[in-house]
Amino acid sequence: MGRPSTVERLPPDILSQLQALLLDPRCSQLEATQRINAILEEEGHSKISRSAVNRYAQTFEEMTAELVETDRMASLMMAELKISNQSEVGQVTAELLRVMIMKFMPLVRGAMAKDNIDTKEMKLVVDMIKGLTTSQQQLEQSASLSQRRIMQIESAAAQKAREEAAANTDEAVKMLGLTEDTARFLRAKVLQGGV
Repeated sequence: MGRPSTVERLPPDILSQLQALLLDPRCSQLEATQRINAILEEEGHSKISRSAVNRYAQTFEEMTAELVETDRMASLMMAELKISNQSEVGQVTAELLRVMIMKFMPLVRGAMAKDNIDTKEMKLVVDMIKGLTTSQQQLEQSASLSQRRIMQIESAAAQKAREEAAANTDEAVKMLGLTEDTARFLRAKVLQGGV
């Protein structure tokens, strides 16, 4: 692997600014180069050439296009597999799909470029997607079951607390000498969670 370009050797904060400028459709490469060179000069760093920015911009554009395509494919797969990314499990699955697609895009592109597609490689990709789908469904079911159990435990605990409060209400009613109708009313309110 060759040594990093002058652009790649920029301080991280300045490189981030350059990337933001390259993504901005209102800013030309020439203007981006001029702005970054002004920052570099102000901070005492060496300037970068327009050709270095141009080479980096081409690589950066390919990389961002790849990321956009990966995200689009992951979203399509999520929709096709009926996976919602509303839950934490769904979000993790979506991220796993993105990572998997990023790793296998070159493999798929290489296979598509060949006259004969390597079925073993394609089967590997398909099997991984199936495995991920199965795992995701199991995780979703497990998360759903856990949530139901938590709700049942909380509901039982709340009911027990209401029953104990009702029993305490009975004792308080007797001590205060209230009527039986008042006692029933208060007990019912406590059991409903209204008092």
